[in-house]
Amino acid sequence: MAAGLLIFPGSTPALGQNGERIAAKLWYFVNNAPGTPKTVYADAGLTTPLAQPIESDALGNFPEIWANTADTYTGLFVTADGFSDTLDDMSASTAANQGIYDATVGIYDDTVVIKGETQDIYDDAVALYGSLTAINTAVTAAQTSATNAANSATASANSATSAANQVTLAAAQVTLATTQAGNAATSATNSANSATAAAGSATAAATSVNQAKAATAAVLMTFSTTTTDADPGAGNMRLNNATPASVTFIYVDDLDQDGNSQGVFWDSLDDSTSAIKGRVTLREGVTGKLAIYNVNGAVVNGTGYRKIPVAYVSGTGTAFTNAATIGFNFSATGDTASTASVGYLAKTGAYTVIAGDWGKVIEATSGTWALTLPTAASVGAGFNFTSKNSGAGLITYTRSGSDLLDGLTSYVGYPGEERRWVSDGSTWHSFVVNPFSYTYTASGSFIWPPGYKVIGGEAIGTGGGGGGGQNNGTGEHGGGGASGISQPFNIASTQYTAGATATVTIGAGGTGGAGSPSAVTVGSDGGSTSLASLVVIPGGKGASTSTSSGATNGTQNAVISANGAAARTSATTAVSGSPSTLGPGGGASGGGTPASGGTSARFGAGGASNSNGADPGGGGGGGTGTSTPNAINTGGTGGRGEIRLWGVA
Repeated sequence: MAAGLLIFPGSTPALGQNGERIAAKLWYFVNNAPGTPKTVYADAGLTTPLAQPIESDALGNFPEIWANTADTYTGLFVTADGFSDTLDDMSASTAANQGIYDATVGIYDDTVVIKGETQDIYDDAVALYGSLTAINTAVTAAQTSATNAANSATASANSATSAANQVTLAAAQVTLATTQAGNAATSATNSANSATAAAGSATAAATSVNQAKAATAAVLMTFSTTTTDADPGAGNMRLNNATPASVTFIYVDDLDQDGNSQGVFWDSLDDSTSAIKGRVTLREGVTGKLAIYNVNGAVVNGTGYRKIPVAYVSGTGTAFTNAATIGFNFSATGDTASTASVGYLAKTGAYTVIAGDWGKVIEATSGTWALTLPTAASVGAGFNFTSKNSGAGLITYTRSGSDLLDGLTSYVGYPGEERRWVSDGSTWHSFVVNPFSYTYTASGSFIWPPGYKVIGGEAIGTGGGGGGGQNNGTGEHGGGGASGISQPFNIASTQYTAGATATVTIGAGGTGGAGSPSAVTVGSDGGSTSLASLVVIPGGKGASTSTSSGATNGTQNAVISANGAAARTSATTAVSGSPSTLGPGGGASGGGTPASGGTSARFGAGGASNSNGADPGGGGGGGTGTSTPNAINTGGTGGRGEIRLWGVA
């Protein structure tokens, strides 16, 4: 069988969606049957099968992929950033070997010309041989004439001399013909060396013809201009109409021009399930006459020959020459697709992927539920689909049987995440197309998802509680609580194990101080907020009783946290908490005239006098002092903590 390189367009090298060179994978299947793998090879001898999927290196370079030029394939190409492409009707001869095919056709045409020239020389020699026979006959006649006409001895002698001269001339012509044949052989050899001929002699030309036959993968037949529906004879073919555009049947003998049996090949021409089974190209090598037909029905066995139903497509429009050599090429059409079903499904509850979901986007628009993948073996290698979580819930990817999902039994798809899933026939692989983004406002668990280089995030600490106001005649006012800390972070994939669970703790804000008749009271500190042990953020400080400075989280966090206002003496106007551009705001103090809490551009603002801090992380406002106990004596509670996470694929 002939071998050629099988190249998937756009895979050499593989490029990512941003144009960078990127790792990728290739699968090859039976043409238009992407669930059934088909063998390709690492060598031109087709002896070493390549394991599928075939993986490139990190720069997108694939090894050489060889295949039988007579076979067709469906290819699946998937890059590491989720791009994929499926292509039917691939063959080695229509890819890298096309140039070899075109060049070989040219060599074959030249060889046919030389073969014709050699035939002319042979015909001349045959004619010369006939002349010699005639001369011998003339000599015999001359001798008879000499015996019967003794009185014409002189004339007979002259005739004998003339005949001898003719014999001598004929011998010289034979010698000349031999020399001409030698010159023709030498010319053919030189033509081969200069790429204008294919052989140096009749023997070499015949060898080149055989090589051209093998390289073109064409079946060679001898054309007959007879149009009758009958066996055209060994090695022959004919059409059912003298006008190429009007032909509806091609009649071909079971044997080709070289005596090889082609019956099985002829019968395979109608194997496709498509209405158009394939395309036949007929080419007359010497003249270049061409006719192209679609095979549009079942091949009929006519006993010793086959009847191929066809419809004219295009060509030179001229009839083929009687007894000319015709190259018969066939390209099959792929089967009618029955497994591919590209489309879209919107789901709001538990769903199991089926074989009919090949190529679909399955979108979770709402809810928290499980998406179950079928066994990889049941859908076959190359089966793929896309999952997308556009809702606010969590989607758990689960398996059927003992298959693994990216090496795991199950894991969670967080909001915003989109993955491309591909089966290799025994397990599942996925590629992140769009990363997730998820916010924890309450304690819970986070399952480290596979496929990410980094998990990025931001932790916001809790706000401290505001101080309580004095509730006797003096009526001093409580101070404001400090805001929580805002801390960004990045956790590399080497710092966690995919599929493992991390505890998420969201701290509660500090409680406000109660009113007291003797003095202002302090607020409590906020609780800690953490992601496992990798990120730990302490809570904001509760309000102090100082009238000179407010609650603070320390100078090292001054840029991303805000202080609460200091406690105030009686009858004074309240003071606003400190604002923050990067973190939450601090709480205001209490006062005879209330004030607002510190503002925040991105997180919770500090509580106003007598009010709670906003979530996340705002400091609680201080309680207002009064001459008698009052509800406004109590300081505000600090805002809760928060953890925001997102993936970086």
